[in-house]
Amino acid sequence: RLSRTPLHTAIALIAEAGSLKVRIDGEVPNPEVETDITGQTPREMIESLGQTYGFRITEEAPGSLLIVPLAENGSGNS
Repeated sequence: RLSRTPLHTAIALIAEAGSLKVRIDGEVPNPEVETDITGQTPREMIESLGQTYGFRITEEAPGSLLIVPLAENGSGNS
């Protein structure tokens, strides 16, 4: 259960519990999270937060995730 937890902190806590590495794009908002997520893997939990808070996950390598906003335009990464 997450209560009044900043989104970036919530993602980091879930990732740590699942032995995942995450990088969060600076454009991803950081509102306080109120949720009770159970019965899911850590990755599913993060995906669920993404559906609620408007971000998506890109797998950079096995066990390494990049979190980016859904509204991100352009595909050019340098």
